[in-house]
Amino acid sequence: MMAAMFAGCVLGFMISSVAGGTAVFVTFRNARNRTGVWWIFLAVFAIAIGITIVAVYHYPYATPRPGSDYDVALRNLFLQGLGYCASPGPAALIAALTTFLAPRKP
Repeated sequence: MMAAMFAGCVLGFMISSVAGGTAVFVTFRNARNRTGVWWIFLAVFAIAIGITIVAVYHYPYATPRPGSDYDVALRNLFLQGLGYCASPGPAALIAALTTFLAPRKP
C-alpha cells in the first residue's frame, strides 16, 4: 500500500523539481530588471501552496469498499502522494509568473 504513495511522491517530486527550477530561473531573471520581486514571489507562493494543498485534500477520491477495492485504495494513495509532493512546483511556477507584474527598475 505504501509503495503506491511512494511512487506518487517520487513522480510528484520530479514534477515539483522541474517546475520549481523553472520558477527559480524566472524569478532570478526578473529580479535583475524589477523591484520587489522576491516579496511578490514569497507572498504569492504562500497563498498558492495553501490553495494547492487544500485542493489535494478536498479532491473527491473514490471511496473503496472495505476488504475488496484494493485497486481503488492504491489509486487514491498514488494520487494523494502525487498531489502533495507535486504541490510546491506549480505553486512556485504561479508565483514566478506573477513577478512579471512587479514594477521595472528605473
